[in-house]
Amino acid sequence: MIDLGLRLALRSGREALMRLALIAAAVMVGVAVLLSVLSEFHAFSAAGNRQCWECTSGSSITATRYGADSKAELWNYSEDYYEGRTIKRLDVAALGPQAPVIPGLEKLPGAGRYYASPALAGLLGSVPHDELGDRFPGSQIGVLGDAALTGPDELVIVVGYSPAQLAAPFRPARRGLNTLPA
Repeated sequence: MIDLGLRLALRSGREALMRLALIAAAVMVGVAVLLSVLSEFHAFSAAGNRQCWECTSGSSITATRYGADSKAELWNYSEDYYEGRTIKRLDVAALGPQAPVIPGLEKLPGAGRYYASPALAGLLGSVPHDELGDRFPGSQIGVLGDAALTGPDELVIVVGYSPAQLAAPFRPARRGLNTLPA
């Protein structure tokens, strides 16, 4: 049947041949549009189902509020910029051994230590320390895992502080007390 259809299309003149070429091109465009829609849907679903540590919400802290709760942490989320690129910064202080940990880390950094994304770690090693490294106190103890990042080029840093240091007001940003459900 296909052989007969091709024979009729190819031997019926230029008009039939043009019609066949136009139909084949329309089918290719339709398939390309369908595949692109399906790939966009998959990418949107993957991004939507990702754990969003940047979307953290908590309750405001007070002087008496950040006691020794083993399932809590203090945090301060802010954004910084270097050469037009956004650096996501999360300052954290664990209030106990069971403090929540962001995806991509096994444990929170202690005071004076930080984890950096692979892209930011590479950038810290390639630019002069006084241009970028001075912004982050302490020393790097590891690299953030892929679960904490939206992409390979994302610049993210998680800096550890003591609870007293982080509770003291030092910069405007989103901050709060994050606790695990009981």
